[in-house]
Amino acid sequence: VAAQAPGCLDPCKPAACTAVGSAIGAYMRRRNVDDVKQAVCANQAPFQCLLQPQNVGRCRPIFEKAKQFGMPLPESSGELSSQCGHGAMESAMSAVAMLPAPAQAEGTDADVMAQAMDGCSVGFVGLIAAQAPGC
Repeated sequence: VAAQAPGCLDPCKPAACTAVGSAIGAYMRRRNVDDVKQAVCANQAPFQCLLQPQNVGRCRPIFEKAKQFGMPLPESSGELSSQCGHGAMESAMSAVAMLPAPAQAEGTDADVMAQAMDGCSVGFVGLIAAQAPGC
């Protein structure tokens, strides 16, 4: 993700990393688009964060790449809510409001260790992020 769309996940870390990792994992298990949709709809808040107007532009290359693989991703909060069902927008938007604020500076050793072990550093997302260190 980091190589294709630098900075895409940053505003919504660490929740977005875990959610994207789950969606990728869902696809990798059976190569089934419905599995991805189910994973995304089960945890919409991080995706709603990525689809906010101030964030969505950074992620556009990922949307284009997904379309090439036959997985058109929603490009707005409304599209995501529509794909996941009625009433989803309200619950997702309230969950977006509860997402943690981006870290301003490095803290204690425990903070640094926790950041190193977040969903952005492990699993599928970690493997992808390793291709573009520092993004």
